Amino acid sequence: MQTLYVLFSLPSQAVPKNAKILSFLPPSDEMKGLSYLELDLFIASEEMDCIREKARQFYINLVARVGATPCDGVTLRSVLAETKEKTSWWYHPFTAKSNEVDPAFNQILQIFAIISVAKREQATKLILYACDDQVASVLSSQFEVLSHAVTHQKTLSLFRGLLARIKFLGVQAKNLYKISRYTGSLPQKKFDIIFQGFWDWSVSKDSRGELSDKYFCQLPQQFSSPNEKYGWFLWYSDDEATAKGKKSKAILSSALGVDKLVFIQKFLTLGDLLFTFFDFRPLFRYLSFQRKKSFKVLFVENGLDYFPLFQDSLPYYFCNSTIPLHQLAEVAYCKAFQEYTPKIGVTFQELFLWPRAFYQGARKAIPNILLSTVQHASYNREKTFAVIDPKMEYKGEPDNLAFPLPQYVFAMGALGRQIFLENGFPPDHVFPTGSPRYSHVSQCPSQVRNPSSCEKIVNLLLAPTLNRKLEFHMVVAAILASENLKEVRITLRSHPHGRMEDWPPLKPYLSKVHSSTATLVEDLEEADIILFSYSTVAEEALLLGKPVWKWEFPGFNGSVFREIPVVPRFHTVIQLKNELEAYIQNPSAYLPDQKVQEQVLQQCFYDTEGRSSEKIAKILKAHIAQETARLCQK
Repeated sequence: MQTLYVLFSLPSQAVPKNAKILSFLPPSDEMKGLSYLELDLFIASEEMDCIREKARQFYINLVARVGATPCDGVTLRSVLAETKEKTSWWYHPFTAKSNEVDPAFNQILQIFAIISVAKREQATKLILYACDDQVASVLSSQFEVLSHAVTHQKTLSLFRGLLARIKFLGVQAKNLYKISRYTGSLPQKKFDIIFQGFWDWSVSKDSRGELSDKYFCQLPQQFSSPNEKYGWFLWYSDDEATAKGKKSKAILSSALGVDKLVFIQKFLTLGDLLFTFFDFRPLFRYLSFQRKKSFKVLFVENGLDYFPLFQDSLPYYFCNSTIPLHQLAEVAYCKAFQEYTPKIGVTFQELFLWPRAFYQGARKAIPNILLSTVQHASYNREKTFAVIDPKMEYKGEPDNLAFPLPQYVFAMGALGRQIFLENGFPPDHVFPTGSPRYSHVSQCPSQVRNPSSCEKIVNLLLAPTLNRKLEFHMVVAAILASENLKEVRITLRSHPHGRMEDWPPLKPYLSKVHSSTATLVEDLEEADIILFSYSTVAEEALLLGKPVWKWEFPGFNGSVFREIPVVPRFHTVIQLKNELEAYIQNPSAYLPDQKVQEQVLQQCFYDTEGRSSEKIAKILKAHIAQETARLCQK
């Protein structure tokens, strides 16, 4: 009987010399323990390249069919429906497919990779070290499994969910009080177009005291003519005050006197809050539905039962604060739209959970309103939160409970547009305009940086995302790869909303990196190489003529370079070290050529003229004019 050893951490006992090993090890463990296991060693991130698309399609289909497949004649979506058009199913994080937060997709990738190697090597027994017990449970339905597993607390999920809901009640009650006290009265005028926003992280006041929108940028100002009135529907959370080290009173009071800002929580009552808090109907309906034998069958694929991956998280998110929070937001949006009757509503988070409340509330208040979204970041097909099933979710088959969607999508580039078309959007409703957030991006000639001193130093810039647990391995890999290379200087540029330096496991390594406090423009100017996993900084850097390298880890690949394979990729510390040595000898060989830059620009950003706001506004203004003419005819 052939055995496959699957290592997520180094085993305490020796592995047989001739063993077949699949390594999910982090870089530090890989360097410590695998030097003597070179024979029959398989690197998980490399193996995943063969199964990524298959795993992705399975995950997307699974999420769609769980809600849309009739069990004993009814779908889960319809059981959770409040009306014929609305179901609380769409506020469950399972439907968000957020692989940056939910581990399910990474677990599925692990399972597919393990099965692929096991079948190729004809292994029927798996010995798992530090493997997630949920993954081990799925694999045990097809293999003999000996697991030294990482366990989960299964019995406390509903209790933890209830505690989170209780906290939600207290936090939202406090926020309602603060908003009623510190924000003044609501604007009296009507609006033609409303933008989604959050005070004060997406919308705030700049140093000059003027309104600044991080995502829409100059788009709202395109509607500043006397015949066009624009404003923002804002949600406020105390988290923003805490993150900025400010008092909520100061943050909220800064919005006083601005007649374009509508805090939608001012439309909520204590009764609205209590109703959503005590509404446990979705939880009870799900618990009843999951007892159906035909429901559990939905999680079976090729003889493997994937239900263990979701048996805790599904009921937990029905119990915790997620559904009531978005239901509360929907109520607030609905009342705000009824009050201000705009012709257009615009979001910047596309298909995330939050804009679903925006779309649902708007349509309930104004059935014929035009809803649109502006793509806020580059996507690929493995960023599954941007992907839906065109039939079961976009069209709502078979129960007519379709995904809450905008009519218009303003896509950043050709790749983004194609993804939205694959979701089911009609071609004439997806416009390749670029995004106002990236109007500054342009193509520059490639050239080797001139160092400020005569010393030959290679500045390796690390660009992590908010997923610090994942990005930790990239940072450690860079440190290990450059350990004996005196020419390499590592600069760590943390994400503005999550400092990598604050991640506890990184503390022992901080002395080996330089933490940047510079602007992105300054960091890119000083960088020789940008190392990333899936940050959008990579696309910008390549267009500036900088060499861009990708660190591959054994998990989801969220980079556009998954679809545009034009940058070097590294699966191991040794690979990265060898390439750094080669770069030191000949930097010019690694500069991106003009054709590659043009391809990335067209696929990821589209607009090369910095006129995204004007293009989007032209389309929306035409709709306002049509609506105005229609109302005049009445």
